[in-house]
Amino acid sequence: MECWQHILDPHFVCDPLGLNTLQVRDNIHLFGGDRDHITIFGQSAGSWSVSAHIVSPLSKGLFKRAIMESGAHLYNKDRDVISKSEALASAQKLAEQLKCNTSEQWIQCLRGVDAKEFLKAESLDEYPVEGTEFLPISVQKAFETKKFNS
Repeated sequence: MECWQHILDPHFVCDPLGLNTLQVRDNIHLFGGDRDHITIFGQSAGSWSVSAHIVSPLSKGLFKRAIMESGAHLYNKDRDVISKSEALASAQKLAEQLKCNTSEQWIQCLRGVDAKEFLKAESLDEYPVEGTEFLPISVQKAFETKKFNS
């Protein structure tokens, strides 16, 4: 839920792997790791997150290697991202279904909705949102133009 905020606030960062918020590089030595040799790994939806981190400028320098297993942003060649306006329209549609569209604070209203009610609501398209600080261009475009973290 919290990740929807980046649609409205361009400076909000939704970090699905916690690379930024958990300060992996600063603490990995406590677990016997080397801050200069961090490998991130994701399977299925986690692979989508890893592929996003590979191209995100906010993740540059936070890891050395990446392993994607069973899926990545490159998997769907027809459509791998949606625009901010499409994401906002989809979120507002969900807010309407959950009776949170009557207030200017509809995102705050959604935060208070019980998880079971979300499951009953019509499902949303689940695509990353292009044009954000975290994902300024689609992963496909980033790989095609060699604009990724190396």
